Amino acid sequence: MRTSSVTSQSSLLAILLLILTVAVAFVRQSIAPYAAELAESEFMPRWGEATIAAVIFVITGIIVGRTATKMGAFNGFCTLPISLYGIIACGILLSPYALTAAASSALSALGTMLLLRALGEFGNKNVVFFASMLFGTTAVAFAPCAMLVALLAVAILLFPLNIRQSIIAIVGWLIPIFTASYITWYAGGEFSSVARNIIDALLPNNVSFAIEPFPIVALIIVCIVTILVATGLVLFRANRYSVLVRVRKAMQAEVWFMAIVTATAIATGNIVTMLPIIAIPVSIIAAFALDKMPSRPAVVLYWMLLICFVIHLFVY
Repeated sequence: MRTSSVTSQSSLLAILLLILTVAVAFVRQSIAPYAAELAESEFMPRWGEATIAAVIFVITGIIVGRTATKMGAFNGFCTLPISLYGIIACGILLSPYALTAAASSALSALGTMLLLRALGEFGNKNVVFFASMLFGTTAVAFAPCAMLVALLAVAILLFPLNIRQSIIAIVGWLIPIFTASYITWYAGGEFSSVARNIIDALLPNNVSFAIEPFPIVALIIVCIVTILVATGLVLFRANRYSVLVRVRKAMQAEVWFMAIVTATAIATGNIVTMLPIIAIPVSIIAAFALDKMPSRPAVVLYWMLLICFVIHLFVY
C-alpha cells in the first residue's frame, strides 16, 4: 500500500513545501553562501531581487507540477514534482544570479509545457509557435539556454511535427533573438552582438567548476537524486510499451530535455545557474520513480532527501 505522505501529497502540502524550501534557501544564501555558489560570482542578490526570484521559483514549481499531471505518466494524481523541484532547483546550490536563473527556469518550464501540449493538439500551430518563442526568449535572457533549440529538433522528430509546424517552430525561436538584436542596434550597439554573445556563452568555459568546495551534504543530495533518476529511466524503459504513445513520447522528451541542459551546464561551466532548469525534467523523472517503485523504498528515499536538505542548511 502506498504512503499518502509521499506519493499522494495534497496540492496544498506540495506547494507549502515548495515555498518553504525556496524561502529557506534564499535566507541561507544571504547569511552564509557556499563557496561553490561564489565560484561563479561573488555577487549576491539584493532582497528585492531575491524576493522576485523566489516568487518566480514558486510559480515555476507549480508549472512543473501541472506539466507532470497533464503528461498522465503517474498512478493517479501526483504532486511530487512540485516539492522535488524546490529541493533540486534551490536546495542543492543557489545561483548568485538568482533572478536570471529563476526567469530562465520559468521560461523553459512554460515552453516545455506548451511543447508537450502539442502532443495532444495535432495541427495546433499556435502552441508550437509560442513554445518556440519562449525558448528563444530564454536564450536572450541567459545565453547558454540557446541549446534548448535542440529540444525543438527532438520535438520535430519525436512528435513528429509536420513541415509547416517545423518552420513555425524555427521562426518562433528566432524572433526573440532578432528582436533583441534590433533593439541593441537601435540603441547604438552592433546588430550581431546578441548572436555573438550566445555563441561565446556556448563555448566551453570554466569546465573544472568548483569541485573542492562542493558541500558534502549537497553531494549526498545529488547522489540520491541521481539514484531516483536512474531508477525512473529503468522503470520507464521496462514499461514503455504498457503506456499510451502520448505518455511515452512526453517522457522521452523530458529525458532529452534533461540530457541537453545537463550537458550544456557542464560544458559551459554554468552548473549552479542552470540547476533550476535541470530541475524541471529531473523532478518529473524522479517523481516518476517514486511513484512507480514499491512504497517502502520510496518513503525511505523521499525522507532521506528531505532530511539531507535540512542538514545541508547547517553543515558546510
